[in-house]
Amino acid sequence: MQTPAVLERLALGGVVLAASMGCAHSPGSVGGAAPVPPSGTVLAPAQTPTPTRSPSRTASMSARSPGAVLAVSCTPRGLSVNAAAVSTTAGGVWLRVASTEPGAWLGLQWAGGGQGDPVPATPTTWTVPIPPGTLQLRCFTSARFWPDRSVTVVDPAGHWRTATLAGLGCPADGGQPSWAAGAGPGRGPTARAAVADVARHLYRLGEQRLRPELVTVLPVPAGYQADAAQTWIISTGGRPYLTATVTQAGTGYTADPDRYCHRT
Repeated sequence: MQTPAVLERLALGGVVLAASMGCAHSPGSVGGAAPVPPSGTVLAPAQTPTPTRSPSRTASMSARSPGAVLAVSCTPRGLSVNAAAVSTTAGGVWLRVASTEPGAWLGLQWAGGGQGDPVPATPTTWTVPIPPGTLQLRCFTSARFWPDRSVTVVDPAGHWRTATLAGLGCPADGGQPSWAAGAGPGRGPTARAAVADVARHLYRLGEQRLRPELVTVLPVPAGYQADAAQTWIISTGGRPYLTATVTQAGTGYTADPDRYCHRT
């Protein structure tokens, strides 16, 4: 649990970053792609991302593309990065982060999204689903923040997929179902089976539109293919109805209901 002073500093950092980018802050994921984040301006803490591949696997990529792994440091003097650009990987953007400033947080802001996380003292690799374009970074604590730095995210290998939920008939503007928290995740040996399972859970909870014989599920080809979280659309009678977020859990998958596709 963060102190009120830290949370106040997070909010300030989020507002400043959002204003400088000309867009609202949305914690966590990629805007206009899956998963679709809620709108807002507070730079909220997020789970520490974990690499989708071991760092040793990126050695040859780094040799071909300087800046394929971006080293980011928060120090008493401020934020430093090792390059002006970073290349994408199949799972997102690799950041090698560390801090020598006690209590430092790293704020990340990109077009349509962002996140903020405490920075470990030991160098740690994060994989973050940042789209190609400008990435703005900031180090801050509960007592102060340092000037921003900007780097360019490039996608020479075409890892970023540009489909959107709206383009697939699901603008996801219907809000989060009130029953989502109590539905429990769907589970299955495959992502598709897990999404079908959560649809059955919701039907048993009273979502009569999700009659099993009417339900179809579709992965959303957006964002990074190897991202730890993938978005699927649950349709009923051929019409997109709601989204689900799928993650791998051991040898299987879990699926959680996310947002209605439409307001009505």
